[in-house]
Amino acid sequence: MSSIDARAKQVLEYWFDSPSDDPAYFSRKNSFWFNGGDAVDAEIRSRFGALLDEAVSGRLDAWKTTPHGAMALIILLDQFSLNLFREKPPSYLQSAMAIPIAEMMIARGDERELSFAERVFLYLPFEHGESISIQETSVRHYERLLAEVPQRLGETMEFYLEYAKRHERVVRRFGRFPDRNEVFGRENTPEEERFLASDEAPF
Repeated sequence: MSSIDARAKQVLEYWFDSPSDDPAYFSRKNSFWFNGGDAVDAEIRSRFGALLDEAVSGRLDAWKTTPHGAMALIILLDQFSLNLFREKPPSYLQSAMAIPIAEMMIARGDERELSFAERVFLYLPFEHGESISIQETSVRHYERLLAEVPQRLGETMEFYLEYAKRHERVVRRFGRFPDRNEVFGRENTPEEERFLASDEAPF
């Protein structure tokens, strides 16, 4: 990562520490990544809030030229947006901005330069998209990732694949994520109301 912007390196080091193929690494980091809560949100806002604004405005587009620079952009737009704008429109709108970056990276073969942990987050923008074609892309990439990891990471990657499949099933069923309806002022259908009141939701 020596050739990337120092700020991009800071994003990746904060999010991934030192990526490892050890299942214990993923067990430890999953809590931080997906259940960090207010403390993690506050730290991200303090350290990277202004940088996220730059990413959204396009002022960091030069990062796209390297695999890890582009990966840092995806973390900013997809993950940090979801942390800083929970249940607000910018969280999903900014997450969607990461999809074409992920598509570009995959098309040019950047996956070869990434750790397995980084690849998990390379594919997550697809999982967040409200399009069945994007959801199918998500599942396809996580299936491929599962097939490529060492056996010791099989159970870990099956976990991520199952979450991708759950997201795909919801979008296939409703054409959207019903839990976002309130955020965007969309009216729930009766079926969506039943879904949101069930054990199937949220993810």
